[in-house]
Amino acid sequence: MKRLYIDYEKCVGCELCAMRCSLEKTGRVNPAESRIHLVRLEEEGIVIPAVCRHCDEPYCIPACPVNAISKNYETGLVQIDADICNGCKLCLEACPYSGPVNVPVIGKKVSNIKVTCDLCNGNPACVEVCPTGTLQFVTIDDAMAERQELGQEKLTKLLTSLV
Repeated sequence: MKRLYIDYEKCVGCELCAMRCSLEKTGRVNPAESRIHLVRLEEEGIVIPAVCRHCDEPYCIPACPVNAISKNYETGLVQIDADICNGCKLCLEACPYSGPVNVPVIGKKVSNIKVTCDLCNGNPACVEVCPTGTLQFVTIDDAMAERQELGQEKLTKLLTSLV
């Protein structure tokens, strides 16, 4: 199964991924409505793409008090049911990858529901426009998985030390 692979050291912060994602999902270029966003640590000179990683064992699912989050084991996608989401943000707190994102919705009882990346049905638009190869949609082998896990551990330690 293919997954989104992120090489954190290659990101230059251009935001083309977020602009393309928002255009794909909303018809507008507005990174605030993107399923991928960039975390900027200005003092450290670090830019980190944050997106749902569709974890094998998602932390967000047990964190959701209204059972709005599920994993489709056929596709591998973690999904949030916007009709059930109550906007509590517990999924955001539980996710180490900042996967769920707020999306403003007009006409819903909850104005900011959570959504996750759906990998654009197997052809992620963000990957197409990434000029540095930071984002790749690949079948991840053990070596890549290990590199990505080490990068994520480094990132988590860095973020924890800043808080």
